[in-house]
Amino acid sequence: FAAAVLAGEVHLLGGNAGTVSDGTVSVTQTPFICVAAPCSQTVAGRVHFNRAHTAGIRGGLWYNGFGIAWEYTINGVTSVGGPGASPASVEVNFDSLSLLLMARTPPLRTASLPDSYLYAGLGASSVYGRFSVSAPPLAPMSATSSTAGLMILAGGSMRFSQHLMLFGEWRMQDLTFSYDNLGNSINIPFKVSEVILGAAYWY
Repeated sequence: FAAAVLAGEVHLLGGNAGTVSDGTVSVTQTPFICVAAPCSQTVAGRVHFNRAHTAGIRGGLWYNGFGIAWEYTINGVTSVGGPGASPASVEVNFDSLSLLLMARTPPLRTASLPDSYLYAGLGASSVYGRFSVSAPPLAPMSATSSTAGLMILAGGSMRFSQHLMLFGEWRMQDLTFSYDNLGNSINIPFKVSEVILGAAYWY
């Protein structure tokens, strides 16, 4: 860069084919009135998750090759049941608010595209989750909780006009949702890895 430039972007993003790592999910239930010990029952097992979906908005400011961004997304993850699967069914929906530190390459210019960039980001997320678990012989359970997560992303953007950019990126988020109240508990750990596509307005 020959001179310092301050620029802003607003992104609309989405993806529907994220992969989710298998996780060991555990559920414990304790009856309100215990007649004979042991009162608590626990079911735990390896769960295979289905694909994840994500949609959201991101805003940011760049100062030459470095930037800062905030992002709000809504996300969903479901499990794949099967013979012998325990817990049998897990569903998680969560809202994520993230703050990211960003870095990008100098503009990659061609005759047809005025500006293209490769970029990467690292940040922390504040996450609010709503989840439900079915784990026979226990009764189905639903709960909510807040947690924190780490996000890593890398991608590329192409500028097609003075203000319009299209982008694609890979991202990974590491999360654990936990609930514990009056002897009833749920623990759901997983990692989401996905490819996101979107459009950005450059100003």
